[in-house]
Amino acid sequence: MLGLYRKLLLVAPLVALACAVQAQRPGVEVGKTDARPPLSAVNALGEYKSPLIFQGFLFVNGKYIKPPYQVAYRGNAIYINSMLIDKPLSWPEETAPAVASDSTDEASVEATPAEPVKDNDDFLLTDGERQAATVAAVAEEQPVKPMSEMTDAEKLAAVMKNEALLKKMRDAMKASAKLYEDYLTYGDFVFLGKTHFCVTGSYQSGKALFEVLPKILRTTNTPMELMTALSRADILFLDIRICEALFAHRLAFSDIEARRMQLKIAPPPPVRKKG
Repeated sequence: MLGLYRKLLLVAPLVALACAVQAQRPGVEVGKTDARPPLSAVNALGEYKSPLIFQGFLFVNGKYIKPPYQVAYRGNAIYINSMLIDKPLSWPEETAPAVASDSTDEASVEATPAEPVKDNDDFLLTDGERQAATVAAVAEEQPVKPMSEMTDAEKLAAVMKNEALLKKMRDAMKASAKLYEDYLTYGDFVFLGKTHFCVTGSYQSGKALFEVLPKILRTTNTPMELMTALSRADILFLDIRICEALFAHRLAFSDIEARRMQLKIAPPPPVRKKG
């Protein structure tokens, strides 16, 4: 055990250079498949879908996701294969407090109007038209108070009027989506999850992981055993949180084994251009 500890101390600095680790943004339900961004965000920031990607190794909440992959963004949300991955930007509509209700039916809560109907004309408006009318009315008032003091509708109106800000937000969304697209295009491994840091690393590291992971998943009985076995195989970039997530999906090792066999005959991914 002491030898393993010394080994970790010696190799850890090299692992830090080979892998990137970053915290997940709070409140992002990584892996959710029915997460839809606000329509106003989609209209303002646009949307994008990458070509199909057949390289890379993706794990979401400990589950291996087989290629092909498609990275997309809609509004302020990024998806891979229709699963929510990240929200690089906040959006005013998402800061509103949830509607309180005694009912457990989520659909009925979402269908409840935020304000009572005032007259017959308002009743005939769709939710989108009513929201647009509210935004337009606020925009005419040209609010000058600080963003922290604005209502949700006022924040949205202020953002929608600021074309320079919207352009920066669109560029930020494109850059964020391109980052995930590049990870997979160049064969990197990507671990994403609600309970652990985002970890990425090179194709060679991912290939080395797949060489040993199927057997280790079949033969270990706890997440700690899994992490220890990986460490002994020189896989030192997966912490206990990721190992817990992997262990929860250990019965899916056959998909990883199938990919391991494919890697023996598959051509390597393209090489990143320097600079």
